[in-house]
Amino acid sequence: MEPIDEERREFDVFPGNEGENGELSEEAEEDEEEEEEEEYEEEDEDEEDGFLLDREDWRIVRGLKKALWQLVRSTKLSSARQLEAVAGVLGFLEDMPRAIRQDDIEIGLRGRQRKFKNGVEISRYWTIRIEGQVLEVTSAGSYFNPSTGGDSFTSQYWCVEPGCDPMFSDYRDDLWMVPYLGDLADELAEMDPKKDGVEVEILVCREKVE
Repeated sequence: MEPIDEERREFDVFPGNEGENGELSEEAEEDEEEEEEEEYEEEDEDEEDGFLLDREDWRIVRGLKKALWQLVRSTKLSSARQLEAVAGVLGFLEDMPRAIRQDDIEIGLRGRQRKFKNGVEISRYWTIRIEGQVLEVTSAGSYFNPSTGGDSFTSQYWCVEPGCDPMFSDYRDDLWMVPYLGDLADELAEMDPKKDGVEVEILVCREKVE
């Protein structure tokens, strides 16, 4: 058995309540939502050191978990070090709203380019970044129209850090020319690395991990 296969098997017992296909079962997902709801209700002024997450923030956290679990179960990760980096981000998410992380980790996910009958081409990519205790998620891409040209764009941005109100920016209303821009939480939750032809790039402390 290859070393990476042994590492991947360890994820079977990672505390995420995954089903056989690496997805949360409906019962486990409901339990997780209830736990997060309790966390949300229990937050008060005495917990200034924790993440101040509301219901929409928890939706994004759940979407992140699903996307990363799909990544773990796919064949897109080529080494044990990459698996360890993804595990680090999953562990951070599991510990929220009182997560602590020392190493900086960045996971870049690039989807397959889509070309439409009218010649429009769209590429999509997502970035998940942890720097200390700051968690950032960006949904972005590039757009090209043979008639008008093209450019890169950012559709949504989410950032949380302990003791501060979450920051969320949604630019989709300004990107009317770009089709199929979904809600950030849904985009993450519905991502299928294999089906969507996702390419992965992982940086730990700003160094690329192969």
